[in-house]
Amino acid sequence: MKTKPITRELLANFPLEKMVYAEYGELGAMGAEGQVYCYIIENDELVRYYTNIKEHEDILFFTFLDLIEKHTDNTYYDYLASKRKVPELDESIYFFGIYGSLGNHALFNRHIHVSFDNLSYYIEIDNKRFEFNSCFDYIAHVVKPQITKVYSHLKSREWVNRMLGND
Repeated sequence: MKTKPITRELLANFPLEKMVYAEYGELGAMGAEGQVYCYIIENDELVRYYTNIKEHEDILFFTFLDLIEKHTDNTYYDYLASKRKVPELDESIYFFGIYGSLGNHALFNRHIHVSFDNLSYYIEIDNKRFEFNSCFDYIAHVVKPQITKVYSHLKSREWVNRMLGND
C-alpha cells in the first residue's frame, strides 16, 4: 500500500466521499499525539495518507480536524449504547466518530462498510478487496465492537425502511 504525506493541496480538494477510514490522536493523546492516518480510494487503489504535528506543519493537522469535524457524528454509538432513540442522519454526515481511548479517535465512512478479520480491516468495492490495519494497535480492540454495533443498527434500519417501502 502506498503511503503519502497529507499536503495543503490534498486538504484544499479533500475527497471526503473517498475517505474510507481515519485515525487521529488529539493533542495530549497517549501514543499518537498530533498524528493523522487516513485511507482514501485513489485510482482504484487504497492509499494511506499521514501527517504528524511534530514532523510536519501543524496547520495540516488542525486543517484536517476542522474539515472532518463538520462531516462527523461523534454521538451515534452513544445513542445506541444508551438505548435512546437514535436520530436520523443528516446527509452532510460522512463519518461516524468512535472514541478509541487515551485521546485517540477513529472515523468510519458511513457509506463504505468496513469489515474486520482479527486485527485487519477490509472493504470491498467493485468486487475488489482492500485490506488495512489500525495504525494504533489499541484502537482496534476498542473500536471494533462499537462500529460493528453501528453497522448492525444501520442494516436493521435499512431492512425496516425497505419493508415499509421507504427506500
